[in-house]
Amino acid sequence: MTPGPTPYQPISCSLHDRMESASVLRQRVTLQLDSGEDASTLVGVIKDILVKDGEEFLVMNNDASIRLDRVNSLDVASE
Repeated sequence: MTPGPTPYQPISCSLHDRMESASVLRQRVTLQLDSGEDASTLVGVIKDILVKDGEEFLVMNNDASIRLDRVNSLDVASE
């Protein structure tokens, strides 16, 4: 988990709550990410949400760490 190139911007409480809920329920999610010039999509399960040096990160089931303010949207997969 390395700090991002720009200052961390806290995310909305509603998005944070959705992330926490998906993590607790072990739901498969699709994340739309914005990493500056590069936008991407990540599919997986959120293992944990951590705080390091004042920045929050998602830890995915493949051990990828994503800074929360890089997540543009979160969709929970239908069962």
